[in-house]
Amino acid sequence: MIPFPYNYLAAVLVVGASLGGAFLYGQHTATVSAERDTLERDVAMYRSIDTLARKLRVADEALLVEQQRVAEVRRVEVIKYVDKYRTVVREVPSVVKCIDNSGLLDLLNATAPTVASAEPAK
Repeated sequence: MIPFPYNYLAAVLVVGASLGGAFLYGQHTATVSAERDTLERDVAMYRSIDTLARKLRVADEALLVEQQRVAEVRRVEVIKYVDKYRTVVREVPSVVKCIDNSGLLDLLNATAPTVASAEPAK
């Protein structure tokens, strides 16, 4: 026969172990739930970053195409005006004489690093 106080002690231990087990199970469940929620939030964040990166890549490609188109239009316009004025400068004697006498070519030759100076060497 088990003495009377040991019955209470055994009951307290069983109840305590049950409560401790329930607490640990609840703690584990809450931790797993929190980790799952964090993982879902991280996945959503990375998906949004990936979506934004794709949109940015598409926008960059569209911008590059538009910049190339604008550069081509600008190049065509510049060539058109250069050809027009080059013809005038070469064929109209008064314009040729005016440019030669203005000193503009000497100034351009002196300031352009790739063009030799028109002044004779001393």
